[in-house]
Amino acid sequence: MWCAISNKVIYTTKGKKDRIVPLNSLLKKELGAMKNHTKGSFLFSDVVGRPIDPKNFRSRNWEKDLKAAGIRKLRIHDARHTYASLFVMSGGSIYDLKKVLGHVDVKTTEKYAHLSSDHLASVRDIIKPNIGSKAEVLNLGASHPPQKSERGQDDDVSLSV
Repeated sequence: MWCAISNKVIYTTKGKKDRIVPLNSLLKKELGAMKNHTKGSFLFSDVVGRPIDPKNFRSRNWEKDLKAAGIRKLRIHDARHTYASLFVMSGGSIYDLKKVLGHVDVKTTEKYAHLSSDHLASVRDIIKPNIGSKAEVLNLGASHPPQKSERGQDDDVSLSV
């Protein structure tokens, strides 16, 4: 974060490391449009173009914006948990999410990714038991159906442990 007193960037991550956070194309476009309406070189700035002070961001900006949007009681950190949950429920890897969130241990990331009951219901039948001799894997958007063997039967897959 930018420190107006010392005129330099100070680290605010727990690991005190620079991190690159990827932005999707829609967010890049929206932020680019916002930049055209700000003064100075900072995207999030006060009326004269200075960077917003993180110490009073919550009271001066966050809470006012929530009220204007009709949203009650939302912590800034709640948005991080929401992002993590939506990322995983949209098919993102927990390991990719770990990197994006800047976590060292995947166990920390797992605490962020709260899966909705609807999502859990949608994945419960990914593996569909076949009372016969094998399990059938549902085709969830594969580019081509399972191949038949020369005998005209589905090829079985054996797993050895």
